[in-house]
Order: sequence, then C-alpha cells, then structure tokens
Amino acid sequence: MTEWDEVISALHGLKKLEDGWDGAGAAALTYEVWWKAFCFVCWLSQGWIPLPATATATPAGTVLLTWQIDSLYVEVEVSDRLECMVREAGNPATHLGLRLR
Repeated sequence: MTEWDEVISALHGLKKLEDGWDGAGAAALTYEVWWKAFCFVCWLSQGWIPLPATATATPAGTVLLTWQIDSLYVEVEVSDRLECMVREAGNPATHLGLRLR
C-alpha cells in the first residue's frame, strides 16, 4: 500500500460518518462531497503534489485537506466548491474558490 493509498483509505472511512459524528451536531458528508474529495485526491496522487498532512471531515459536512511544506501552509476544503487558502510565514493568506460540477 502506498502512502496515497492510505489517504484514499482514510477518505473511504469518512463515508461512514453519520450526522452528529462529533457529538456536537456535525453534518455527515453527502455522497457528492465525498466523491468530489475522492476524485480530487486521486488526481493529486498522480502528480508532483506531496501527501496532505491531514484529510478529515469538518463539522460542516466538508472534507478538509492540509499541507505544511516548510514555511508554506495550504488548506483545501472540498464541498460543492474547492476553497483553497495558502499562507506563507510572515505573509497574509491568499484565498481561491473554484466551483465543482
């Protein structure tokens, strides 16, 4: 099993989360959100992108991927959009949103 396979396996585990999975009313992932996150991770695994540090569900029913690469911190939140935040130490964050179909 490759390291990317472990990330993909973790995403499969997120499919099983039900409403309230955090004990405080968190939303379960819809199949559509899970599928978009799964496809995005599979696409990332084919290129030069390093492994994310985390791949987790959020209480809002989205998937959050994070990277820490030296002084660069990146978050990508997958819902019906890809919301990306990039921050380099000592600089303000840059945000980008892409609508997914």
